[in-house]
Amino acid sequence: MLHNFHEEPLISSANISKQGFRKWFEIGIVTNDPNVVNKAREFSGSLEWKNTIKRIIMEEIK
Repeated sequence: MLHNFHEEPLISSANISKQGFRKWFEIGIVTNDPNVVNKAREFSGSLEWKNTIKRIIMEEIK
């Protein structure tokens, strides 16, 4: 049986940097990994990062 659904890949908390996180976020990758959320908080100096964190947290709540 063929399934027609798109599974979004998750950000890996093992391989994340400010630059890497921005890149992953730009292509719409989401995560429910609390380690990634904590890492994202480290990058929250700008509004962009705050919005990113907000989106990640919203994805966790779903």
